[in-house]
Amino acid sequence: MTRAADRLAITHAQSRRGRSRTRSPFVEGVDMILEVAPPSSDYVRDQTLRRQELEPHDFVYDELLLWRANAGRVANLDPMIFCSDEVLRRIARARPTSVEDLSAIEGFGQSMTLRVGQRILNAVQRGIERTKN
Repeated sequence: MTRAADRLAITHAQSRRGRSRTRSPFVEGVDMILEVAPPSSDYVRDQTLRRQELEPHDFVYDELLLWRANAGRVANLDPMIFCSDEVLRRIARARPTSVEDLSAIEGFGQSMTLRVGQRILNAVQRGIERTKN
């Protein structure tokens, strides 16, 4: 059920994970209007950030992923609660060396910095050391 009053947008992917897809039989007979809206600027920005390449093998990012997984396991919480992949990528690119540097990274708030900032800085340092070796 939907609350659409005038217009309902139904979308589908033509392919997913390398496999061709077809329309659902539940929407057969629905008039199709091929009016494709351009992606929002936020979407374009986020996709650009996701595609920006880290180093061929970024040990800092690896260490941050390990830290997040361990923090989630210890706290018995979903690791994504601590930081999203995108925030970890920003941290890996910035390679902060102080709590102040860390708190300046978009998406990483002051309260999170106070709670886990030093642990994240330690993970960044471990990744940098692994890069040197």
